[in-house]
Amino acid sequence: MEKHFFEFSVKTENEAIVIEGPIDPLENRADSIYLAPEQVDLLIEALKEARSELS
Repeated sequence: MEKHFFEFSVKTENEAIVIEGPIDPLENRADSIYLAPEQVDLLIEALKEARSELS
């Protein structure tokens, strides 16, 4: 599975969910965050909480 949105992509790799950021032209690589499946709900809740603080 791989989906692209904005400058980020989300894909599965081995047993992890990978969020890959945009490619840095100076370093010619993208930063990635690897999450175990059980960490996804924690990340979603943290993002929702951060969004509500900004509203």
